[in-house]
Amino acid sequence: MTTPNISDTAREKAIELVQRAYAEGRINEPELEHRLDLILEAGSQQQLRLAVADLPAPPQTLASAQSLAAVPRPTTSSTDMAALIHFSGLFSGPIGPGLAWLATKKNSTVNREAAKALNYQILAVAGFAVAMLLSIIGFGIPAFLWSAGCLALTIISAVKASRGEDWENPLTQITGFRPIAY
Repeated sequence: MTTPNISDTAREKAIELVQRAYAEGRINEPELEHRLDLILEAGSQQQLRLAVADLPAPPQTLASAQSLAAVPRPTTSSTDMAALIHFSGLFSGPIGPGLAWLATKKNSTVNREAAKALNYQILAVAGFAVAMLLSIIGFGIPAFLWSAGCLALTIISAVKASRGEDWENPLTQITGFRPIAY
């Protein structure tokens, strides 16, 4: 739903930025669709800027040609916070990321990373419960493998977030399990 207080040109530039990021492999298809929805539903210039504000940086050769060059990169403090949120899942499961998701500003980089971490931790806990049931009936190896895999993927998520990379856990991608939208 478009509104008259955003020019068609501004909306088209934002769409071009998001499509370019997708074409260059900086965002995945669900991210493309999410951002396009935000752009099309934006009711103000502020909402339009938020839809493109945290796009991963383009290659250096394209940076000068970008029409919205003032698009900020995630700050060091936001990437550190995002990494901490992912890392908190090691000790608290979905509780730490869930509290962070509730406490952070919607549509912010940190809120998005908290939603990713929360979705993954919910999936990890469910998988761990299944693995424990298998362990009870004599198949102990799945529980160990699941735990080791979850540990590794949580650490990888934290490292990617600390670098400001827009990365989604492979288990979340494969299963499509995203009860918390971002």
